[in-house]
Amino acid sequence: MDGTLVDSTAAVVRAWTEFSAEHDLDIAAVLEFCHGRLTHATVDHFLPDVPQAERTRFADEILAGESDRHDGVVEVPGAAVFMARLAELGVPVALVTSAPRDLAHARMGVSGVEVPVFTVTSDDVTHGKPHPQPYLRGAELLGVPIEQCLVLEDADAGIVAGLTAGARVLVVGTHESPTTEGLPRAVDLTDVTVERDGDEIVVEVAMAGLEAAVVRARGNDADGASEPDAQAAREEVQTGGMPTGTWVSAPLSGGTMQLPDPTHPAAEATGGRPVVRLMNEYGTPWPLWGAEGPMPQSKPRLHPGLEARVRAWARDFATHFDPDAGWDDPVRAQRHAATAVTLRDEIATAVGPDTDVVLELWECPATGV
Repeated sequence: MDGTLVDSTAAVVRAWTEFSAEHDLDIAAVLEFCHGRLTHATVDHFLPDVPQAERTRFADEILAGESDRHDGVVEVPGAAVFMARLAELGVPVALVTSAPRDLAHARMGVSGVEVPVFTVTSDDVTHGKPHPQPYLRGAELLGVPIEQCLVLEDADAGIVAGLTAGARVLVVGTHESPTTEGLPRAVDLTDVTVERDGDEIVVEVAMAGLEAAVVRARGNDADGASEPDAQAAREEVQTGGMPTGTWVSAPLSGGTMQLPDPTHPAAEATGGRPVVRLMNEYGTPWPLWGAEGPMPQSKPRLHPGLEARVRAWARDFATHFDPDAGWDDPVRAQRHAATAVTLRDEIATAVGPDTDVVLELWECPATGV
């Protein structure tokens, strides 16, 4: 919400400046850490030696102060039009924020941006961003697989939460860090347009002087309750000259790519080139293999967002597949396979054309792999 739909910078800076002065803290460090995180988490981080009851009181006072002062809170350019367009097209939307419910509704109201039906606030989770729980809860409320969700974020905590959950992420604003490397970006929401093409939702991001980046994703019914299947997980990606990458895995040089059917066997590498194998081996936290066996942790080097999603994919297998009983949910097995196809192609883009990236899926009977 803050930084993507609503610009509450003035209110946030004022509240944390007062807190930092009261406790003799470096305001720059506090502001760098707090964005996108729960207020209680920030207080806990900077005052670890203070009794828990006192920290809770400090956090509650900060939130109470923010709830009573909304001067300077404005809409991120294009946010109201963007949200209205999503509603018009029947696109399922959830507001996922680290703010408490009352503060979130107040800021959205002051800025003139409509609050969607589904919201996930700090009141609804036990773990805030950068933990993936908030976005997983949002996808659950919508009835949409997280892999089909697009997250808009402006801070590292939220970006990591979205990527780790398994969603695609669009960076809104000018924040840059290793976490944003390889992710598409919109300066504000006036750069973003949404259209419906049959049963697909088409989101286009255009930046001045650059060609547009376009994503076509299989849509859901207006109420967001359609059942996921293997076909719904496939996407067609078109990309132009976006310097920060594309939605899924299209080559940076541009063109159109259709992701292959996850039920198809992986093509064998040819020409004697180096091979990286993406394989869901049980109990393996880093699921990449080379000619000599498991690759060292974090090798090959991937940008942080992609690395987080690869690790999340491995955790998904370890958590939901039992060597004796199999998958706990056949739909999850399908989604696991579909996500693997996307990851394989993103890894191929990251390592370059001189290395073959091969997908070897095990124990996914729901997809026939």
